[in-house]
Amino acid sequence: MKIVSSKDGSNTIYLSQLDEFYHSPRGAISESQYVFIKNGISASLELFNFRELSIFELGFGTGLNATLAYQFSSNNNFSINYHSIEKYPIPVNSLNQLNYNQLLNPFYNEIINSIWEKKIELSKNFRLIKNKIDVYQFIPTNKFHLIFFDAFAKSKQPDVWTDEIIFKMCDMLESNGIFVTYACTASLKKQLKSYGLKLIKKQGALGKREMTFAIKN
Repeated sequence: MKIVSSKDGSNTIYLSQLDEFYHSPRGAISESQYVFIKNGISASLELFNFRELSIFELGFGTGLNATLAYQFSSNNNFSINYHSIEKYPIPVNSLNQLNYNQLLNPFYNEIINSIWEKKIELSKNFRLIKNKIDVYQFIPTNKFHLIFFDAFAKSKQPDVWTDEIIFKMCDMLESNGIFVTYACTASLKKQLKSYGLKLIKKQGALGKREMTFAIKN
């Protein structure tokens, strides 16, 4: 694992064994903010005016998406229940080498130092669960308003983009729930449509042509 600076000044991690970045080298925080906060949380509230949100994230990774959701919750006095899973958590000492603590203080420190396997209340409006588990073994106990699908690209991690997993994500959504991810492939669109989700075209982050935004009716 190598820490590198992205073009917006925020760090990302390069994983040599997969030849893959955890976040876009064009802008780590900028990409997450655009895909998961602007076109995830904010878009869902504009469409459906939820009074609170239950979010499921596949791929806790660096904890950046959870941190930005926590920051949104605090800045907007809005209630979020956030559930994230990660099969291979990054050690906290490595996460502390990123510059997110400086850029997203104090939210990042609280997110990455929170304990695993237990629901905790980081504030009156933000509750977090982190599970060290493979998505195939994960058994949800409730449905979600919003799914952040933040696995590595299909070319690097194909076992997570199978029909079984995508359909599992769709089944986990509430009615009017939203599936959002940075990726936008023909196969993913086909999977989501076959489950009955409605795709809405969205400009991709940081120069990408498109991202995926789908609603469960």
